[in-house]
Amino acid sequence: MNIPVLQLVPGQPHRVVRGHPWVYSNELAQMPDAQWDGKALTLRDPKGRFLGTGIYNSRSKIAWRRFTREEKDCNRAFLESALLAACARRAPEPCRRLVWSEADSLPGLVVDQYEDVLVVQILTKGMDDRQAVIAEILKEGLNPKEIVFRNDAPTREFEGLEKKVSTLSGHDLPPRWYHIGGFDYHLDLQRGHKTGFYLDQRLQHSLVGGLAAGRRVLDCFCNQGAFSLHCARSGALEVTGIDSSAE
Repeated sequence: MNIPVLQLVPGQPHRVVRGHPWVYSNELAQMPDAQWDGKALTLRDPKGRFLGTGIYNSRSKIAWRRFTREEKDCNRAFLESALLAACARRAPEPCRRLVWSEADSLPGLVVDQYEDVLVVQILTKGMDDRQAVIAEILKEGLNPKEIVFRNDAPTREFEGLEKKVSTLSGHDLPPRWYHIGGFDYHLDLQRGHKTGFYLDQRLQHSLVGGLAAGRRVLDCFCNQGAFSLHCARSGALEVTGIDSSAE
């Protein structure tokens, strides 16, 4: 079976040529059929010059997401190398974001660590097809007690994926307390928002808190109130946190 090669349509500027990792369906000269969804396909510009390898999905408006500028497959060897490299780049803290999608050459994959629990969010078919392999690599490399798969984001529907939440063990994970940034939070990693907490904003919590001394603070859509708490601790005169979700 011949593997199709994607090519950009001529006559228009393309962000991917300047380094952007995405290509939209209307930028491609041809769209291979659905049998190639989730597969790794190479991309070339209108003159035939190689631009990289990415995950393809004919059902998504973002038809191609680059994971490497080389010509290679998104197999176990690549996934293991990318996952372990991403983990090595993060500071060794109990609660941290380990993997951040395209920033770590893993389009649509987010992995957060809460002490001995990992929360995985998959947003693309390419990573969804490889969920079992990703779980194996994370289990072997980090030895967590549990892995929660928060595959319930609405954006999964644009990739033709169902929404679901599960755990690697098959057992329910009850809420518990986690110490993050000097505060204790009671988090429900299986049923809370996103991956349970906005760990990607963890550094910004203290940064914004450092600007709040002597000021009145309004924290809209505050979730668990991390920004509010940091501002209050830093000496804000008044802090109000509001959220539309009763949970």
